Amino acid sequence: APDLSRLEAVMARGDRRLAPVIEKAVQLGARLDGWDEFFRYDLWLDAFRACGVERFAVALWEEGAELRRAGATDCSILILGDTRDEDLQQLLTYRLTPTIFSVETAEKLNTLASAAGVVHPIHIKLDTGMSRIGFAAESSDTVPSILRIAAMEYLRIEGMFTHFPRADELDAPETDIQYDRFCAVADKLAAAGLHIPLLHAANSATVLLRKGKQLGAVR
Repeated sequence: APDLSRLEAVMARGDRRLAPVIEKAVQLGARLDGWDEFFRYDLWLDAFRACGVERFAVALWEEGAELRRAGATDCSILILGDTRDEDLQQLLTYRLTPTIFSVETAEKLNTLASAAGVVHPIHIKLDTGMSRIGFAAESSDTVPSILRIAAMEYLRIEGMFTHFPRADELDAPETDIQYDRFCAVADKLAAAGLHIPLLHAANSATVLLRKGKQLGAVR
């Protein structure tokens, strides 16, 4: 079951700090969770919320929609991957926070949010060296593009992030270089008057091995 696999992934990456969540889930009635017929994902979501976990991050909007349908109705769900233009309406339907890395996509989402009469939260993705998706951190167009998005009436930039793919390689300099590039863009935006509330880049390896680079959240 996908939901059980997600929970197993959390447990595999976690440590003793997950103990209060497990205790709370048992108190709420979680039993025999290794069997699909007894597994109650909604109880685990309630346990995480009770222990202060108020944000989720998934790869695709479909996974975010599953979380909403499973009972995660009052928390933020960030979509880390790309969302196709034809699926942008789903972000509004399920109240999902998308990753934005083009002005064009932001304009389309702004139009949809305007029609719905809502101000929709977004996160900006910076490409600091992984060379996949994101505004190129070293491009002279990046800061003006992000400022243009920030000026859109029906979008609210809630966060900005990048990814450290080699954080577990202590002898590789790439993570330090990426961190500096990310902070440089954040500083330029702040100097232009845009202070983004949540900056994040840390994965599990960053938490364990790269002290001082965790920023505002861990994924």
